[in-house]
Amino acid sequence: NQWQATDELGFGYTMTAVKRLTSVPKNEPKRAGYMVHSLQSEWQPMAVPNLTLNLAVHNLLDKRYAEHTTLYSGATGIVAETGRDVRVSATYQF
Repeated sequence: NQWQATDELGFGYTMTAVKRLTSVPKNEPKRAGYMVHSLQSEWQPMAVPNLTLNLAVHNLLDKRYAEHTTLYSGATGIVAETGRDVRVSATYQF
């Protein structure tokens, strides 16, 4: 979902919901379902044409989960995702 607050500033929200995985190969555990929330923002200041600043926070609530595509190892089990992820970027096109 995205909202353009002004010509320069925009915000976004993403919710990823995944249902519990019960159809798994023999000798592998079932995977729990999870829901992850992410926020994004983008600012394009009119004073500096071609510049875009971005801020994104993925897994906002720092939910402990493992994607269903994560490999399973009997020795280590299922490895959880990294947790909250904050990214800041600047892009200048010339």
